Amino acid sequence: MGLVLGVTRRPLADTYNGWENPYVLLPVSVTAGDFTVHVQPGWLRNRESRREETIWGVAGEWNASDRFTLLAEAFGVSSERPFVRAGVRWVAIKDRLEFDLSWVTRSGGAREDRFASLGLTWTSAAFLP
Repeated sequence: MGLVLGVTRRPLADTYNGWENPYVLLPVSVTAGDFTVHVQPGWLRNRESRREETIWGVAGEWNASDRFTLLAEAFGVSSERPFVRAGVRWVAIKDRLEFDLSWVTRSGGAREDRFASLGLTWTSAAFLP
């Protein structure tokens, strides 16, 4: 469980292109055996459209083996069609280095709403005792 407070800058926006778009996220993760569910409700204020919106995400992870995890996710903003993501994570070095490859698309979206994502997670040793 956590709390994320932030502000987004949209430098290409016609107006309100500074650090003027606040958001709040409440991520919660629950694990049962080899399966983990993540839920992330949130809120944002889009200054350019002068709208407050709900942002959200729901994801599942299944540890298929010691080295491979299958991923599925849906996420979006209340005023738009959601994105969906499916992929796999590979553990290259246990507790240190992971790679993930996934396919992302918007529900009913156009070609420009589809892309592949390659991720890298490096976990360092603890900074503090």
